[in-house]
Amino acid sequence: MKVYVTQEMVCTNNFLIFVYIVTFLPIQLVICHGNIYVDDGGPKDWPNKYPQCGGNRQSPINLPSICDALRINNYGNFRRSKTFTKKPNNVKVSVTDHGVEIKPTYEYGEQVTITGGPLQDTYVLEQIHFHWGSNNSVGSEHTIKSKVYALETHAVHYNFKYGSFKNAINQSDGLLVIAYVYYPQWITKSKSWNLLTKQFVYMSDTNTTESDITGFPALTDILPPFDSNYYTYSGSLTTPPCSESVTWIVSGKPVPISTVRLRALRGLYGIQPGAINNFRPVQPLNGRLITVKINEAEYILKCIFGRIL
Repeated sequence: MKVYVTQEMVCTNNFLIFVYIVTFLPIQLVICHGNIYVDDGGPKDWPNKYPQCGGNRQSPINLPSICDALRINNYGNFRRSKTFTKKPNNVKVSVTDHGVEIKPTYEYGEQVTITGGPLQDTYVLEQIHFHWGSNNSVGSEHTIKSKVYALETHAVHYNFKYGSFKNAINQSDGLLVIAYVYYPQWITKSKSWNLLTKQFVYMSDTNTTESDITGFPALTDILPPFDSNYYTYSGSLTTPPCSESVTWIVSGKPVPISTVRLRALRGLYGIQPGAINNFRPVQPLNGRLITVKINEAEYILKCIFGRIL
């Protein structure tokens, strides 16, 4: 007889039952991991352990309608490195205590960089990660007009002049996060998400927390480039230590994602409890300025005629 021990049994108070099973029966053991969104009171208690989490420039926030924010149209276009349109040699996928992280690597140690727009410096891509919920009504960290989305992607960058993420994290201009929110749709096309979905299912089935993907497409597939219709504001990391060193750029155009891909993400809960409902609630704005760039034609169509109609 083989008994399957769940994380709930191991990680809660059923210790005597667990000891009995370990002593007398063969088992398939599930590893117990932490969950920063539940352990020690979750996000509301982070400031007790990480003081910056109680600061005045915390993220995420509720964003206004792009028609109601302060428009600044003199931002130039973003300038992205050629690696942004180049296929990576490898993509490492890691399931952590706060979700899933992917990290592309390129030959000759090439980096993915971005500058321009509201940015004064060049920023280097460090990693990409995701926030999602147990159902389609929750998941995103940022909200738009108080609307919650099913998923949010963060592309985390550090300022090139500091040399590394570690050196940049405590600098006021140290980090950049480019974010996208997603809404569920029955069918969507994306080679990146096809590969990730298969990998998530494989990792769930094999209880694996790290794996590699080869043949991943250029990052333009998973991080659609834009030069307009976005928000920017000064904020923080949304996980401890909540460093207030982030320039946020949030796309104002929600992206569709299929329900199959969302289910694959949710399936990772079986190997890591932090891999579901891994979102921080919105934080107070505390007088911060949110600006948007939206070109004139988009503004007229969406914000003038759209409201009239």
